[in-house]
Amino acid sequence: MMSLARVSFSLLLVATSSGALAAAPNYSMTLLGGGYAAAINDAGVVAGANLVADDYYHATLFKGGRTDLGTLAGAAAFSYATGLNNHGQAVGWSDSLGQKSAFVYRNGSLQALGGANFFANTAKGINDGGQIVGAATFGNAGGPQHAFSYRDGVATDLGTLGADYSVANGVNSAGRVVGTVSTYRQGGSVTERAFVYDNGNMSALRILGSDVSVANAVNDAGNIVGKYTAGDASEHAYLYVNGSATDLGTIGGAFSEALGVNDAGSVVGVASTADGGQLHAFLYAGNQMLDLNALVLQNYGFTVRGAYSINEKGQIAAYGCKLMDCQAILLDPLTAVPEPASYAMLLAGLGLVGLARRRFQPRRAVPALNGAA
Repeated sequence: MMSLARVSFSLLLVATSSGALAAAPNYSMTLLGGGYAAAINDAGVVAGANLVADDYYHATLFKGGRTDLGTLAGAAAFSYATGLNNHGQAVGWSDSLGQKSAFVYRNGSLQALGGANFFANTAKGINDGGQIVGAATFGNAGGPQHAFSYRDGVATDLGTLGADYSVANGVNSAGRVVGTVSTYRQGGSVTERAFVYDNGNMSALRILGSDVSVANAVNDAGNIVGKYTAGDASEHAYLYVNGSATDLGTIGGAFSEALGVNDAGSVVGVASTADGGQLHAFLYAGNQMLDLNALVLQNYGFTVRGAYSINEKGQIAAYGCKLMDCQAILLDPLTAVPEPASYAMLLAGLGLVGLARRRFQPRRAVPALNGAA
């Protein structure tokens, strides 16, 4: 088993909206290997995918090493873990020759998810009660994909609100499900709308006056994060609390998307920088969006491209690259903060890394972990 490389960095002090200086959290960075980190539970276990022989990715749990979860179709296939609960149960999907099947990993075994008239294509989230959500077809394996909820052997079609298809991206401990319904338009474009499913009812979310949005995650307080399209056609991350949404802003560019939120309301995601190039990971806390890379004291050549999940301890599952070396990353919060003199010196000399395009490209092409099925 390959040993884990551990490096540390510090986050600087940042200015609040009032102009006062506030201490941003500090983190250590653990490089988990050549893969992706999509979810993290409160025990610090990370779920994602790891590169294995011959350019195949296998669903993996990272914790002091790597546990290869395998695939549903032998070694010569792909699999990705995209959701994880506090019992160590993981969900995701496996792909062989273009055929995708959802799985759940529990009791040390990878199991296909499906049943009579229920064909699960991808699973995106699982709560501590074992409720699984994702996208599936019902009645006909070739039919349109619908968001589903699956628990105790019973699958529920959540519907589409009249759209062409839907996918459920997250579920909290109370069973609140969030996701996106999508409609094809003439010319091949797709219009997306965030939804929330509570107590047997699916309803669309109107985010800051916009009908174009995506819901990616929900915490146990019922707060929802994702992205919406503003009136100027820019896409921004949002936090939706008690019927009201807040635009989280950007880190200088035109784009941001929130991908994870913990119960304390800390949000993580991806955003473009001022020059509009590649994406950087962000942390939104204390009413401000922080570029994790702009705050790194020593990054050892790695740029954190995306932050996908944050647990109750503030640990973050992320992804980053050093030239063509791209790895899953764990960020652990530390207590130390930089000395004031060091902070002033770093502010004077620190610059953002030049960026070239809106979406990053991994060293090997793999499906996006957070996209619709």
